Amino acid sequence: MAQEQKFSVDWKRFRAISLMDVLQRLGHVPVRTTSKEAWFLSPLRSETNASFKVSLVNYPTHGRADEL
Repeated sequence: MAQEQKFSVDWKRFRAISLMDVLQRLGHVPVRTTSKEAWFLSPLRSETNASFKVSLVNYPTHGRADEL
């Protein structure tokens, strides 16, 4: 039986990744942007009205202190 691979996630690095940058690098541009959010056409289906929202506000996390 194959052994499970264990890995650890560097949460500080993970949280530093900008979802806006990732989407734009993949060719998705927001169709509407406000100071708090950016709206995209869904990357999963064809649509004419934006239904995919990305928050531009950095909310505090509520994880354990050793995970931050």
